[in-house]
Amino acid sequence: MTRKETLSLLREARKRYRGSSKFSGEPDATLYYYEAYMNGDGEPRGVEGEFYTVHSVDAAEREVLDLPKGTTVYVLYEDSQGFVSGEAMNEKQYARFDEQIGILEEEGGEGY
Repeated sequence: MTRKETLSLLREARKRYRGSSKFSGEPDATLYYYEAYMNGDGEPRGVEGEFYTVHSVDAAEREVLDLPKGTTVYVLYEDSQGFVSGEAMNEKQYARFDEQIGILEEEGGEGY
């Protein structure tokens, strides 16, 4: 996305979700990627009630959302009570996360 598109989506997300207890204590990046998810973006992953959405992060998003240098993905997690949290990950962190989810899927959990 361009910087302008990123800012526009962030404004929409803030307007829609700021103050919602669903995102209590979460940074703007979580609101932004949740809004992106609601617009059809992201790769759903998960097993047995654990739901994650993986979003690729581009340079404009990294800058606007003030994500750490080296961030390549942002992972959203929605728990069984509907609370949403997020985590910025670099390639190495995501590879470890992806491996753990893959193992759980192979062990018989219902994958997405």
